[in-house]
Amino acid sequence: MDMMWISILLAFAIIPVPLWIPQLPVAIGMIALNLAILDALITVLRGKKPTYSEQEDALSLEEI
Repeated sequence: MDMMWISILLAFAIIPVPLWIPQLPVAIGMIALNLAILDALITVLRGKKPTYSEQEDALSLEEI
């Protein structure tokens, strides 16, 4: 006889919250970070200057 085990991962805290709830924003942030890095890579491979370096030049960090 097969017994099916259902595993529900919960955070160990005062209120037991399913772990996918706090992990979801981390996953969304990683996807956004990877998209930004990919965008900068494609911009550099096309021979253009990345947008973050243009803003760094305008900021002039030497004055701080």
